[in-house]
Amino acid sequence: MIAVTLIQGLIWYFFDDDLQGWFEKCAFGIAPPKPLWTEKQ
Repeated sequence: MIAVTLIQGLIWYFFDDDLQGWFEKCAFGIAPPKPLWTEKQ
């Protein structure tokens, strides 16, 4: 049980969930935003 808890804690620490990924890509995040279209479009 301790090993399962430790593995789950490592997963939570190293992997982002959907909300964290979205927040990093919004105006307040640290990741650069991707344009919705390219120059060709």
